[in-house]
Amino acid sequence: MSVASETDVIIVGAGPAGLIPGENGGRADGIQPRTIEIWDTLGVGDALRKTGFITYSFAAFGPKDDKEIQFLKTDLNAPLQEARYKYEVLLYPRQIEDTLKDALTEANVHITQPAILTDFNLSGGEGQYPVTTQIAHFNLSKLKDSKIPVHSRREAASNKDLLDRVETIRARYIIGCDGAHSWLRKQSKIQMDGLSPDVLYGILEFTPETDFPTIRNKTMIRDPTGRTIAVIPKPGEGTRVYLVLRDGDLDGIEHDGRTVSEEMFNRFCEFMDIGFSPYKMRVKSDITWSSLYKVSQRVATQFSVDKRLFIAGDAAHMLSPTAAQGANTSMVDVYNLSWKLAHVIRGWTSDKILDTYEIERRKFAIELIEFDKTMEEMFRHGSEAWAEHWNRHLLFISGLGLTYDAAAGLVVDTPKRFDTVMTRATIGLRFPAVEVIRYTDWLPCNTLDIIGYSMKYTLAVFPGDTTQSSNKQLCKDFLRKLSETKRVSLMVKVFLILHVTKEDSHLGFIDSEIEGDRLGLNQYIDDGITSQRQHGAVYDALGVSPKDGAAALVRPDGHLAMVIPFAVDHVDLLEKFLHTF
Repeated sequence: MSVASETDVIIVGAGPAGLIPGENGGRADGIQPRTIEIWDTLGVGDALRKTGFITYSFAAFGPKDDKEIQFLKTDLNAPLQEARYKYEVLLYPRQIEDTLKDALTEANVHITQPAILTDFNLSGGEGQYPVTTQIAHFNLSKLKDSKIPVHSRREAASNKDLLDRVETIRARYIIGCDGAHSWLRKQSKIQMDGLSPDVLYGILEFTPETDFPTIRNKTMIRDPTGRTIAVIPKPGEGTRVYLVLRDGDLDGIEHDGRTVSEEMFNRFCEFMDIGFSPYKMRVKSDITWSSLYKVSQRVATQFSVDKRLFIAGDAAHMLSPTAAQGANTSMVDVYNLSWKLAHVIRGWTSDKILDTYEIERRKFAIELIEFDKTMEEMFRHGSEAWAEHWNRHLLFISGLGLTYDAAAGLVVDTPKRFDTVMTRATIGLRFPAVEVIRYTDWLPCNTLDIIGYSMKYTLAVFPGDTTQSSNKQLCKDFLRKLSETKRVSLMVKVFLILHVTKEDSHLGFIDSEIEGDRLGLNQYIDDGITSQRQHGAVYDALGVSPKDGAAALVRPDGHLAMVIPFAVDHVDLLEKFLHTF
C-alpha cells in the first residue's frame, strides 16, 4: 500500500551525520574534543562519556633492532589549553549511533529502518513542499530471512514480497548523509574531486590477549620491517589495530578490496607477531569486525543543489583514518547546516542563508583533505615527524581551531575602531570555554553550556563592574534597547557576565528583565567557588576592559560572529547583522 505525508526535512542515512540533525560514518570511532562539546549541547555528552572509553594518552614505539620494537614516549592525547575536554572518547560505531537514536526517541523523533530511498524529485511537489521522495519500507523479518546484504538492498527494494509498504513523502528539504557511495549524490550528478591512492589498510577489531604495555593508549608503532601499526583501545577490553599494507603483502590471496578472508586474517596475525615483538598480541576472542580499507581523499564539487538538497559527511568528503576526522567532520557538517535550515523554516531568514553551508563547509573540507594527505603519507611511511606534525596541528585535529571567515557573511570582522573592545577574541572561532558561577545560587557553569544549541544566536554581555552605578544604569539601558529591537528580541538570547566578586554580587545585580527572567538566572559572575579560579578570568581571557565592557554575538553553532562596544548606540549593529539574510 502506498501512503503519502509531508515534512520539513528528510534525512537519508542514520549514521552519525544523519542522526545529528534529526552514511554511515564507516567504522568511525574517535570523538574529538570539539565534537564532545557539540554532543553536550545536544544533551547526549554524558551518555557518550558513560558508553565510550576515555583516553588522555598517546604512546609511540619504534624499532630497537631488526627483530624487536622499543618504547619511545608517551604524551597527552590533546594537551590544549583551549580544550574544555582534554581527551578523546573512543566507541564502537554502533554505540555512537545507538546513543543518538536513544536521544531522538526521547524527543519523539521516529527513525524508519529498514527502509531505502528509491526515487526523489526536487521540483515534483507543489507549494512549500517541492521535494518529492519515494521510500520503500522493508518487512524486517522477511529481510532477515532473505539474508540480503546491506549493499544489495536497493536492488531488493524492487521485490514487493520483501516490502511492507511504499511511502511518498513531500518535503521542503532533503539531506543526504548516506555515506561514501551516496546514492543521493550520484543521482544528483554531483562529482567528486581528488584522488584514491593505491593504498590499503588492514583493520582488525577484537579482544586481545597481550602483554603490550600501552594497550589502553592510542599507540603508533614503527616495526623493524618499516611497517606502521596503530592501536586504538575500545570500550570494555576491545582493541582496533590498523596495519599499513605494502606491495606484496597480499600476494597469493584473492580479495575484493574490502573483505578479510580467513587466509588474510592469518597473514595479518603474522604481521602483528612481527610488529609487536617482543610483546605478545593474540586474538583472545572472535573478531568483532575486520576490513580492508582503501584510502580515498576526495571532496564533492558542490554540497547542495537548488537550496533543496544537501549532502554531508562521507557523502561530501572522504578521508583516510589517520587523523580521526571522518565522523567528527560529518557531525560538524550537519551542526552547521541544521540551524540555518531551522531559521529558514521558522521564517527568520530567507533561503539565501543556505548557500553559506557550502561556502563554509566545503572550504574546510578542502583544507582538511590537504592536511589528511600529509598525515596519511607520514603515517604510512612511519615518519618520526608524524607525531610532531600531529602535535603541531592539534587545534585543527581537535576541531577547536575551526574558524569561519567573513566570506559567507555570517561572521563580521571587527572594524579598527573596535580593536580595543575584545582584544583577545578571534572572530569566527568557537567561543571560549570558561567557568563562571550563576548569580542566583553560585552554581558553577561553563560558557559553552550557557550558549547551548537552541537554534538562536546568543549575546554575551560584559557590562563590567556593575557595583558602580554608572555601569549598572548603562546595562539597564542596553538591555532595554535590545528588547525594543525586533530581530534581536526574536532571534537572540541574552546573558550577562558581571565583573564582580561573588561576595559583592548582590550589589551588582541587574534588576532588569531579560527574556522574562527577573530572578537573575541569566546573570553570571566572573568568579569561581574556590580561590584557584581567579576573579575576572573571562574578561582577561577575552581581553575585555572591566571599565568599558563589551558584547559578543555568538552563532547558534557556538562560533563568535561579531563583537560590539557596550553602548546603547551600537545595538543597531546587531539588528543590521541579523538582516544580512
